[in-house]
Amino acid sequence: VAIVYLVEVYTVRYVQAASSNLLCSRTDAEIDQMILYLFLDIGVEITICGTTWCVLAADNVQPFRLLRGLIVAHYPSFLSFACLAHMWNGVEHHSHWGADPDLEFKWIAERNSTWHCGVSYV
Repeated sequence: VAIVYLVEVYTVRYVQAASSNLLCSRTDAEIDQMILYLFLDIGVEITICGTTWCVLAADNVQPFRLLRGLIVAHYPSFLSFACLAHMWNGVEHHSHWGADPDLEFKWIAERNSTWHCGVSYV
């Protein structure tokens, strides 16, 4: 999930950061720090994956075969998790058509409210 999120952050940042709830109000330093944390998370996940691989291989278990069997047995769950993770990333960046992450919907009650930096109505 972290790799997908990292790709989407990079894409939104360089295509149109003003339309992102997550990136619009952040400075470049804050975005760089967020990207650094994502890289650290990916590194930790790779380390855990490698350690798990080594432990399983030492016990004469075939990790790819085990993973394949797990995915085949629970394919609908894995597929829905993959789709929902991507959709959640989209929701985090979404700021079009009156979306309000605070769910206050000021644009309904106050007709003169304006959309501020893809983050909220003021």
